[in-house]
Amino acid sequence: MKLREEFKSPDLVLLKVATKEKEKDLIKYKKEHHISFPILFEEDAAVATAYGVWNR
Repeated sequence: MKLREEFKSPDLVLLKVATKEKEKDLIKYKKEHHISFPILFEEDAAVATAYGVWNR
């Protein structure tokens, strides 16, 4: 993964916060693209709001 290689830190944690996608679509996307990092699915966007995570 490019980010992990660039920062070269075992402590780097990647996490996708999904608020608009459907859960079944995320599962399919993760499998098709061999994504190994966690995807947090949330309908109410509480975590995204708490951390200020928004797609702009």
